[in-house]
Amino acid sequence: MKTNPQHNANNDLETKVFNHVEVPFKSSKEDVWKKISAKIDFDNPPKTGAKIIKFKWMKFSSAAAILMLFASTLFMKYYTVSVGSGLGEKFSHTLPDNSEVFLNENSQLSYQPYWWLISREIEFEGEAFFEVEKGEKFTVNSNKGSTSVLGTSFNINSRKNYSVYCKTGKVAVNGFERGNTVILTPNEMVIFNGKSELKEEIKDENVILNWRKDALIFESVPLIEVFDELEFIYNVNLKY
Repeated sequence: MKTNPQHNANNDLETKVFNHVEVPFKSSKEDVWKKISAKIDFDNPPKTGAKIIKFKWMKFSSAAAILMLFASTLFMKYYTVSVGSGLGEKFSHTLPDNSEVFLNENSQLSYQPYWWLISREIEFEGEAFFEVEKGEKFTVNSNKGSTSVLGTSFNINSRKNYSVYCKTGKVAVNGFERGNTVILTPNEMVIFNGKSELKEEIKDENVILNWRKDALIFESVPLIEVFDELEFIYNVNLKY
């Protein structure tokens, strides 16, 4: 039988290498396993993965809660109630704080009921009488001006000019075209016509408020204004 010289050389090299290797294990397999097992708690394994899942769930829950809060705020801020009266129609409307609005014919208002506790603000056009409950600032906005009060009663007409009559309390009126504010006390009225403003004392409130009794009273006004009012109320064209 012939011997492979290369094979013998490899065996000699392997013998020399392993003669210099020290095996550190002096215990049996059973002893090593017992020591390792003693350090492992099989009943309470690590929960690293569970913590990560819980953290992610909390992040998603917080994000969902913030999104719902944001959506709810937008809904409260922009949800709007609109009411209006037609030709030949008058009626009253109660606001969330029990303030009353009595609308004359062909008048409209809108407001945000769910935002009312934060801001008592109304968009309004036409003519109406307001009886406002005491509380935070109450503002009525129209195209030609705005009126602000805390608790009072007043009449607004924004059809042709912008006029405000104060029945009780105190009223601050801002005419947009004039850009200044007028303070009214009971029985005072201001009219903004775009070019000027007229503040006067009204001796007979029926001149202003008789529309609530289905009556029209005109005193010391041009005839053209009488016809304009009749045309507007009854939606007709008058020839004169």
